[in-house]
Amino acid sequence: MAKERWVEARRNELLATPYYHLVFTLPHVLNPLIQGNPRCLYNLLFKAASETLLTFGRDPKWVGGEIGVTFVLHTWGQNLGDHVHLHGLVTGGGLAPDGQHWLKAKHQRFLFPVAALSEVFKAKYLELLIKARRSGVLHFGGKTEELADDPTFAAFIAQLRDAYWTVYAKAPFAGPEKLIDYLGRYTHRAAISNERIVGLDNHQVHFRWRDYRDKSRMKTMPLAADEFIRRFLLHILPSGFMRIRHYGLFANRHRKAKLAKCRAALNQPEPETASQTKRRSIDATAHGPRHPCLPPVRQGPASAGHGPQTIQPTLADRAAMITLAVTDHCGNDETIALRRQPYRSVPDSEMSVLLPPTMSQPFRIGGLKLAVPPRSRSHRQPKTP
Repeated sequence: MAKERWVEARRNELLATPYYHLVFTLPHVLNPLIQGNPRCLYNLLFKAASETLLTFGRDPKWVGGEIGVTFVLHTWGQNLGDHVHLHGLVTGGGLAPDGQHWLKAKHQRFLFPVAALSEVFKAKYLELLIKARRSGVLHFGGKTEELADDPTFAAFIAQLRDAYWTVYAKAPFAGPEKLIDYLGRYTHRAAISNERIVGLDNHQVHFRWRDYRDKSRMKTMPLAADEFIRRFLLHILPSGFMRIRHYGLFANRHRKAKLAKCRAALNQPEPETASQTKRRSIDATAHGPRHPCLPPVRQGPASAGHGPQTIQPTLADRAAMITLAVTDHCGNDETIALRRQPYRSVPDSEMSVLLPPTMSQPFRIGGLKLAVPPRSRSHRQPKTP
């Protein structure tokens, strides 16, 4: 349910503007250092990527305003190896500095140039990494022990400067809703879903994976059980670490106020509140379509000079009511409601019956014969005991 709530919340926040899917990936040469300092280096990734996007968004060459960014951290590849990257959902436009106008992205084919994004992202991350080492927050051991030496660390930074830092940026083909659904798959779980695990035998785990180096073909990989567990544990985040973060227009501190300004600038109505959604759901249940097992409705003759009447349940009644369409022996078609008594749990056999006054009794629903007390035939609903 946590995943569904997250997806629904992000859908409700969508603005009437194009969106882009961006991915910021760290070079694999950083993996050993990340394993010894996951909290620090993941935080640097969020900070460098968010500052890069917000800087480009404020540049009048590209947008000239404040954009909205949602990042989700993934630390794995298809084979469960280390592959640290951020998936980002980014608005294709931003709120003007005056807070009154919406600014569209200057280019329709792309949001920001990926080559420039890559260079700025790399420069910001390496600057933060150097500051982290100078402040003494990095820990070195095992394969990274030699990085405690200044010349070795300087050579390591030079190697990272020469590497290409991959940044992906495209508009999602199926729209932002599908991208939110994709990101929602791993917001509250790590690395692999149960559906990808196909078997366990001879102390080996077999799972499906997509080989992007071989035309994205689906394959099955066998791993020794202990190796599978080792790879899986690589992706358990530090205690309390937030893998989902929001920036710019979506920042938690002022999200509600900023999104209200964005909707006003875009002439977009406010999203339905949770209480409105619940009430609409209750109304749909109370006045929903006829059950397929019931006969089609026919207007029967009125009795005692009165036309057929329908009990209109109160809002409190609708939440615990089953409506049924029945026909009595006089041919009257009516809707009755079988309602559970509130404030206590009762079986179906103790449901009270709300019967329209035109209905004749006794009557049958399926093979069940119901005899209704005289007071239920009045125009008033029976009092709740």
